[in-house]
Amino acid sequence: PSTAAPTTPKPSVQQNFTCKDGNTTKFSLTGSFTLFITYNKTNGLTTIPIEVPQTKNFQGTCGNTSTESLTFTFFNGWSITYVFQEEVSIENGLLSATNKYYVSNITVVYVHDEHLPDTTTPELKVESKIAQDRYLEATTDGYYTCQTNISLAINKDVTLTTADFKYKAFNNQGDINLDSGTVYECPKDEETSSIVPIAVGAALAGLVIIVLIAYLIGRKRSRKTGYETV
Repeated sequence: PSTAAPTTPKPSVQQNFTCKDGNTTKFSLTGSFTLFITYNKTNGLTTIPIEVPQTKNFQGTCGNTSTESLTFTFFNGWSITYVFQEEVSIENGLLSATNKYYVSNITVVYVHDEHLPDTTTPELKVESKIAQDRYLEATTDGYYTCQTNISLAINKDVTLTTADFKYKAFNNQGDINLDSGTVYECPKDEETSSIVPIAVGAALAGLVIIVLIAYLIGRKRSRKTGYETV
């Protein structure tokens, strides 16, 4: 029988990756990463969460091209690769940038080792890849952010979940500040941003009603006391 991926708390290990070209930080990516992997155990299919540990082993490719990439490695032979694509258009037969970029490909490589206990295929190395169109899109004057969990099924056996995720690519000058510029939020963050003002407004409205009722009750009692004195 197949075991559904368990619900896990938000991943806690925060990663931070950058790629520099000269004095310019071309891209920056931060976040926490968890893999949910389905595989055959000796007693059937199972799905387990694998939290990506803190790693400083990464390689970035960046420069004066329309494609940038990041590969970070962990454990023994495991890796995750992000490919960033700058959107271009053709004007008068020439390619020109549109100032938009997105994640075009994600590749996950994992090994059937001790992190997948009781596997029926020990030491098997697996590469899973997905191509996306305009996934996590932003513009060069801003960055993409998603504080809540983003889950992406790479294929039927691998799901990548990120949290506290921010990235900016194709930066043209200087360092990258992931707290400035135009913010592009994931749908879940936008829902949260809209819910908070509504909740605050409802709470304030309730407070006003309570104060008004208390005022009317106090006024009624005051008038009654006045009548009794007369």
